[in-house]
Amino acid sequence: MEKIGDGLHFSVLGQLEIVRGGAPVIIAAAKQRVALVALLLQANNLVTRHELIDRIWANDLPVDPSASLHTHIARLRHALRGGRHLIRTHDLGYSIQASAETLDVLRFRHLVGSAAEVRSRDDAGQEAQLLREALALWRGPVLADVASESLHREVVPPLEEERLRAQERWFEVCIRLGEPVEVIPDLRAAVDAHPTHERFWAQLILALSLGGRQVEALETYRTVSELLHTELGLDPGPEIQQAHERINSSLSMVPQAPFQQATGCLVPAELPADTGAFTGRATEVERLCDHMIGGTRQPAIFAISGVGGVGKSALAIHAAHQITSHFPDGQLYVDLHGARVDIESPPPDEVLKRFLRSLGLAEAAVPASVEEAAARFRSMTSDKRVLVVLDNARDAEQVRPLIPGGLGCGVIITSRRTLAPFSGVVHRGLDVLAEEEAGLLLSRLVGPERIEAEPEAAASVVRLCDGLPLALCIVAARLAARPAWSVAALRDRLTSEPHRLAELQMGDRAIRASFEVSYRDLTRGCDGVDAARLFRLLGVFGCKDVGPEAVAALADLPVGRADELLESLVEGQLVEALGTGRYRMHDLLRLYARECAETFGTMPVTAAPCPAACTAAGNWTRRDTVAEPSGGRCACTPA
Repeated sequence: MEKIGDGLHFSVLGQLEIVRGGAPVIIAAAKQRVALVALLLQANNLVTRHELIDRIWANDLPVDPSASLHTHIARLRHALRGGRHLIRTHDLGYSIQASAETLDVLRFRHLVGSAAEVRSRDDAGQEAQLLREALALWRGPVLADVASESLHREVVPPLEEERLRAQERWFEVCIRLGEPVEVIPDLRAAVDAHPTHERFWAQLILALSLGGRQVEALETYRTVSELLHTELGLDPGPEIQQAHERINSSLSMVPQAPFQQATGCLVPAELPADTGAFTGRATEVERLCDHMIGGTRQPAIFAISGVGGVGKSALAIHAAHQITSHFPDGQLYVDLHGARVDIESPPPDEVLKRFLRSLGLAEAAVPASVEEAAARFRSMTSDKRVLVVLDNARDAEQVRPLIPGGLGCGVIITSRRTLAPFSGVVHRGLDVLAEEEAGLLLSRLVGPERIEAEPEAAASVVRLCDGLPLALCIVAARLAARPAWSVAALRDRLTSEPHRLAELQMGDRAIRASFEVSYRDLTRGCDGVDAARLFRLLGVFGCKDVGPEAVAALADLPVGRADELLESLVEGQLVEALGTGRYRMHDLLRLYARECAETFGTMPVTAAPCPAACTAAGNWTRRDTVAEPSGGRCACTPA
């Protein structure tokens, strides 16, 4: 690989370090350090002058920023003795040349990528070694000694997420290899650094249990249970619960039998029944079907994301039924339960074993490990046309082993969050139904006669359900169960905001439970506590359409940090980005957010005047604040 400079090596995964031939190179000037790091973090790519100026000076600009930047770059070149072949000048900015041999962050990504490649060859030992080497490059907090607010706000969190994912995978592989005790110290450090990251806690509990330290495992479970309840008002999620259940057991390994195909097996047809009341979504159905049967050089993958209850599963199943003839070798279906808090998600190895049995593999021949089972699944589908529907996926890691190997295969995935990208996937976000389509769905579910008898009340019910298909289905079920009720009577019950979510419940279907999954998911990742707090604040604020400035004033945060947290809520499908720098929260989600604030009692705001940014936005009027037992809320009303 090409090397930059003469024996130069840069490290940014910790404090900034520069070494030439084993000797440190000191860059003392703070602004030059910021410029260098900004270039290194986008090595081999253009960094515009505008971005560099923002990174270095933010709002405290010199008289001539471009001239000052030119001076700092010239001094950097001199200090690094790299000349213009190291830091290159472009029409719009600068770039620095680097490789995995000369820059630690590129080396980290190269090793993680290599680990993913050997994973596909079922070499867990080599994968663990590569991940161990990658994680060893981290020497502490990223850029701990580089003074740039924008770098720490915009660049450091994604880097930390990359480290988080690599740690999760390394811990998982080491535990599977029978080395749980070796990773316990690192797991303890991980939960200390990320106290609300449930997967680390689950892996620590499992490692302690498999290492014969059941008492410590139980104590760890009690610790995380208390922490999650105190910080977030939540019980431990499915991963921790599963680890808890396995404290007194150990992983069993089933001896592998020779590869053996069962005879006389039927072609699997596992799709759930299509709903006769499916309404609207014509564009989405057409786009999904066209992609699945369009013919590609790899399995066609279509991922549908959206807020809980928006109809992702209904769309996936409806569209799948339209294209079964294009997948004559079978249709496989699994509910991965990523949208439930009361049911744990089945691990990939269990799903793979079920798929392999459905495809005709004898029970004794089903591999025990997820890597072997995934490889066998790809082999068995390599020359087939099989449709796989992965419903309610939690994340991309859960999905990747379940992708078939045949170029003629297709995969439809539904999930709350937009899945991390992987090869060949097409994403489609799903919104609530338009008012006309929502009214038609209610008519089909309840019966046109009943709706036509009370058209105004029915229209009000549709609006109160916010166009959310799950809410409309619950309303229809309640009306069907109570023939004596008028539509107007149900409308009146839904009109009360404090009781609306309680009314939107029937049997095991509830809007509140659906939203709780998305709220819990906020705790995964670096911004968990802050994002959950902001979600609750927005519920109390009571405004559907907000900008980062008003949110920053409300939450007492810098505007940049408020914008980051709003984007976390967008990723979690809890607010919608309008594309104009503003964000919208659907009515039912706003009611749930308010309930969370009142239930958990963690609102930091007290009775105070409306944030100035609220009035400055031009669509609010200041009023006296109304104090409430929950801690107070803004009493603004639309201007």
